[in-house]
Amino acid sequence: MKKFDVIVVGAGPAGSTAARFCSEAGLKSAIIEKEKLPRVKACAGGVIPAGLRFCNIDLPDDLIENKCDKIKLSYKRYRRIVKIQEPIYMVERSRFDMFLTEEAIKMGAKLKEEEKLIDLKYKNDQLIITTSQDQYRTKILIAADGYFSTVRKTLGISLNVKDSPIAIEATIPMDRDEIYSRFNRSVSVHYIPGLFGYAWIFPKKNHISAGLGSFIRPPKSIKNTFFNFLALHHLKAQSKIKSWFLPPSDGYHNLVYDGIMLTGDAAGFVDAFTGEGIRYAMISGKLAALTAVECFKKRNFSNDCLVSYNDLCNKFIIPNLAYSKRISYYIYRYSWFTIPAAFKNKELLEMYANTLFGYGNYKNLISWIKPKMPFIFIKRFLPS
Repeated sequence: MKKFDVIVVGAGPAGSTAARFCSEAGLKSAIIEKEKLPRVKACAGGVIPAGLRFCNIDLPDDLIENKCDKIKLSYKRYRRIVKIQEPIYMVERSRFDMFLTEEAIKMGAKLKEEEKLIDLKYKNDQLIITTSQDQYRTKILIAADGYFSTVRKTLGISLNVKDSPIAIEATIPMDRDEIYSRFNRSVSVHYIPGLFGYAWIFPKKNHISAGLGSFIRPPKSIKNTFFNFLALHHLKAQSKIKSWFLPPSDGYHNLVYDGIMLTGDAAGFVDAFTGEGIRYAMISGKLAALTAVECFKKRNFSNDCLVSYNDLCNKFIIPNLAYSKRISYYIYRYSWFTIPAAFKNKELLEMYANTLFGYGNYKNLISWIKPKMPFIFIKRFLPS
């Protein structure tokens, strides 16, 4: 039976980041991934530089398909363009994930591809992991295996798929000249009445990613809503439409179990306002790795040591996600008021747009809005 200090399940942004930091610190680490890499991953593919900086990641230029420094916002008859503080990087998730995994391998991590987790047991202060190909022993396991986390299932944590937020996306080929003339370096965000979320257009190198997310509850016919959105913008899906569930926002109550830490989507780390998960996946992967390194320094693998991961997440991740859940409820449920109010207030719209893409936090946005509510309310009902 092969032995590792740390085993990471899942080679997405959370898992590869965790493995990189563990290996860099000298821990014998392995990534168990059920697919053959690179693999197709349903995702809009917008990466916020703040998450990359937190994890000391420099993306090579050939990985960045576009840099968008403006957001085109629309709702009914309202149209606005807002410049954001720092460009959003457009990437292809398959290549992005492969790059992060290769960075982990460079640091010494072992990649176990096409190995599906079958069983997991905690015995004598270590974890016994059985996959479709082999069996392993480890002191610490970092779960980074996504929304349908097998690790989380073995812990008995149930998931109500029926009420989960959902996103849908199509990749639409387009030549570079048309992309430039129609979208240039702008992300398009469209709010649709009755949709508890938004639709988007992300311009890439030789195609666009057009999608729609409902982050509080899915509409009765998300496909029809999506096709109507495409038709409105003279777009047509030419390939298979991808859809995916989003985990409950602001994380599960407990992220640490016997020798196990939950990260990324497996931990429920998604922004309820935007549906963004990549940034929080990478950050949680790093925090889990830092916790693992500290536990090895202390030679203490009990929950007393691992629980510091909970503390780190409560410092760097969970507060912002909790505020995003709070603000998304009011903005999407009362969109007839909140979105036009934002469009009629330039400063509010700029703060809103920059927070939307990670250049600020929701607590500060709420604090800014509260004393100005009477003015915002009055202006909302004045003629444009």
